[in-house]
Amino acid sequence: MNNRVLGMVYQWQTLLFESRYSNTTPGRKTDFPKLIEAFGGHGYSANTMEEFKVAYQDALKQEGPSWIDCHISREDLVLPMIHNGKTVDDIIYE
Repeated sequence: MNNRVLGMVYQWQTLLFESRYSNTTPGRKTDFPKLIEAFGGHGYSANTMEEFKVAYQDALKQEGPSWIDCHISREDLVLPMIHNGKTVDDIIYE
């Protein structure tokens, strides 16, 4: 899953620091499919679920490693999570 930012840090800054971002949007343009191909693997890029399904079916047919670069929104969150210093009683669900 590629949200093109430093995902977990960006998420913490969104949820816990009032969206004050620092060094989490590097603007990097790494082409991961080309990178895996440079190492002899098979690379795919998917922007939609349909593109992912096609890439996944093709990747299953390949010999060796495959990489599917799934582009998602930087606003998608990985939940649940527990804030640093908190307990399971303080889990963030949304």
